[in-house]
Amino acid sequence: MKRINVYFIFCFILFYNPIIGDNFKNEPLLPSQQDLEILYFAPEGEVPAHSLINQQIEILMMFNQPMVSLTSLEELKKQENFMPFEMVPPLSGEIHWYGTTTVSYKVKGGLIPGQSYKVIVKKNIKSLYNKTLKNERVFEFRLEP
Repeated sequence: MKRINVYFIFCFILFYNPIIGDNFKNEPLLPSQQDLEILYFAPEGEVPAHSLINQQIEILMMFNQPMVSLTSLEELKKQENFMPFEMVPPLSGEIHWYGTTTVSYKVKGGLIPGQSYKVIVKKNIKSLYNKTLKNERVFEFRLEP
């Protein structure tokens, strides 16, 4: 009985192992082999004004590759001039990194109700893997009046 169980386990591993099977061919590329992409951006579209009352406004963007090195807070302070996007109209604020792939811009002051804002990400920005965006990306949001 014990030999049958061992034989069954051996056959299962041999025939259903994803490394040996066809699934291995469909594995995703490593991040260093992919193009640089923006996975997430917020806010986007029409933003309800009541949701921002008594809150600090934060523009958030997540990349699929590291943009800054994982380092101490002192080193990140030196990199705070690295701005991966441009805002139209310009907004005063501070840039913050959450890890190596997520950047936040905390707006000082408030947004103007009814005003549209554009966030432009230039195609020449580079990740730590030396990859660039294929095309310039533009995100828009508007604070409802």
